[in-house]
Amino acid sequence: MDRSSPRRLPRPSARILTGAMALTGAALVAVGVTLPWLSFFAGLQPVTALGTPNGMLLFAGAAVVGALALAVVARGSRLVRRGLTIAGIVLTAFSAYLVVGLISIYRDVSADPLVVAQLGPGLAVVGAGALLVLATSFIGD
Repeated sequence: MDRSSPRRLPRPSARILTGAMALTGAALVAVGVTLPWLSFFAGLQPVTALGTPNGMLLFAGAAVVGALALAVVARGSRLVRRGLTIAGIVLTAFSAYLVVGLISIYRDVSADPLVVAQLGPGLAVVGAGALLVLATSFIGD
């Protein structure tokens, strides 16, 4: 009877892990733009970032991160990883700025009892994606 140890899966390389995390973060940012950020009248009128300047900037950032993620998987150079880190910092800072603005707008609008404003999941998904992109900078070589 052969009592060999169970077969272990090979550990993914840092390049593949970084690329996968960055692509997932970029996808989360893009999906978060399409989800409602705020809704009025108990969800009857959702507000998304589609077609707004902030939404276009977030989509552009997601596209840049996606391209950098593919470059990390293909090459894995330090310069590309630094670019990915900078993109993660910029996306995280911009999404934090948008969170502050959205909370300010929510407070102003929710003062009117007839509007019944609710926060949506969109900007939280954008923030999670941006943080995931930023987390790629902590993966070692």
